[in-house]
Amino acid sequence: MQVELKRIQVSTRLSEETIAFAADVWIDGKKAGTAKNDGHGGATSVHIHDPATAKRLNEFSAPLVPEKYKRFTSGDEWIVDQLLQAHLTQKEDKRIAKATAKHDARYKEMCAIHKTCAARFKAANGDVCWMEFGTDGVGSEKAARALAEKKFGPFTDWTVIAGTVMA
Repeated sequence: MQVELKRIQVSTRLSEETIAFAADVWIDGKKAGTAKNDGHGGATSVHIHDPATAKRLNEFSAPLVPEKYKRFTSGDEWIVDQLLQAHLTQKEDKRIAKATAKHDARYKEMCAIHKTCAARFKAANGDVCWMEFGTDGVGSEKAARALAEKKFGPFTDWTVIAGTVMA
């Protein structure tokens, strides 16, 4: 069974304890119903128009609910909430990728003007950071890495995004 949400409308302004949203529920390529949550901490309401389709959805999704949630959430609610969360995560990932590309481009321009290099890395707290450094040899990059670690703590994903480090 393929379950999808389409025409998802999220209202962060109305979201208090849960995410306020409305969406169409599609099953196996056909619109089957709607889902919504008012954002006040209550359950997500899933309305499937055809009772036979609703039964199939529940039979499909009920086993997917983790044991610790089974006493207060149904399968159809669980699967809709998981699809909504996946949608929101994908949207946030796109926003972050766009912002990262914008910062990368800005650092590339600065490095071209200053005749330097720049690197992007992920700090220990999860923030993405950029650092500009000289091009006068690998020691310059090593010094930049040491400074980044001193300032931001252990980091990952060091990527030189601009300039060329001389060997």
